[in-house]
Amino acid sequence: MSRQAAASPARISRASRHDAQIIIGMTLLLTVMGLVMVLSASGVSTRSSPYRLLTTQAVAAGLGVAAMLVLSRFPVRVLRKLSWPAFLLTLVLLVLVLTPLGVEVNGARRWLGLGPVTFQPSELAKFTSVLWSAHIVDAKRRLLHDWNHLAIPYLVGNGLFIALVLLEKDLGTAAVLMLITLATLFIAGVELRKLLVVLGGVSVVVIIAALISRTAWCA
Repeated sequence: MSRQAAASPARISRASRHDAQIIIGMTLLLTVMGLVMVLSASGVSTRSSPYRLLTTQAVAAGLGVAAMLVLSRFPVRVLRKLSWPAFLLTLVLLVLVLTPLGVEVNGARRWLGLGPVTFQPSELAKFTSVLWSAHIVDAKRRLLHDWNHLAIPYLVGNGLFIALVLLEKDLGTAAVLMLITLATLFIAGVELRKLLVVLGGVSVVVIIAALISRTAWCA
């Protein structure tokens, strides 16, 4: 019995490493496929060098991969401690976009200008949503059957992210955040009926947002 008990953590550790390798491999594959698609699209639409946009995206992808590898070395307890500060910081940045600090481009206010630096907080929201959502569902893993614990703070927190991004007229990023919300609950093993209710609510939000976006575009 003691040998089995001692071997169990080792098997779990090997399985975790295997899962991590699969996730990293899929991430790298999708990144390469994305770069190929950028080259394919920009090669015929760019008046200047067909590799200019590819180079920009490749640099960004390289920085992203480097950040992924660095974060993968962080202890889980450190990442969990960072989840709430990251959530609050991202929430503040998303709100600031809707203030005079926000920069409007082509009728959409999605960027935040701080001096010479301009960036898109909704992109940070994707990472923060994954980090924060994973922390919350793990902390409440034995209480996710209760709607109160499922809604607060999980659905409310992600709902704030989604609502602010929709106000920025960024339906694509909002859809990604919705998928993160659903996927995390699915992986956490939330009951199917609760997952279907959340899916139904998300679907209604997507349809309404798409109709509003289409109406604004036609106008």
